Amino acid sequence: MGIFSEDLINLGNLIDAEFEIKVPAQLLGQTLNELNVELSEGLMRVGFKKKRFIFSKKVEVLLKEDPPAVKNTSLERSIGLLVGTDRNLKEVLERGGFSLEGDHVFINLWDAIKQTQEYSKVPKQFKERIILSRYKLKDGFVQLWVRVSKGL
Repeated sequence: MGIFSEDLINLGNLIDAEFEIKVPAQLLGQTLNELNVELSEGLMRVGFKKKRFIFSKKVEVLLKEDPPAVKNTSLERSIGLLVGTDRNLKEVLERGGFSLEGDHVFINLWDAIKQTQEYSKVPKQFKERIILSRYKLKDGFVQLWVRVSKGL
């Protein structure tokens, strides 16, 4: 199968363009092992309820946005958040979907991105070349700015 002129034009337009993908908090929670995710301007609360005998304890961590902190590899597209509270951090990290690197907690959003409507509109030959350039935490969703990479 050869390269057609339409493909080159589309590739050129996509590489230059930066477009938005919105990942809702509910979808993010489903991809993070059923964790409870609450999003507000610049903040993310991630947690779960820990049951003990009759009582249940709410375990949560407060994370703050750091928009330029993104990580793109062949297997993950992650956003980096600054730790707001160290309390309960270890318990939440053990649930999976997170990695701690220095001051940042990285959350892999690749599975959540693949389930969005915006991702379904990207031509199939470019889907695996999408990389994150920055992000913003908004009320109820994570706003991602992505572009198509020449090679990943």
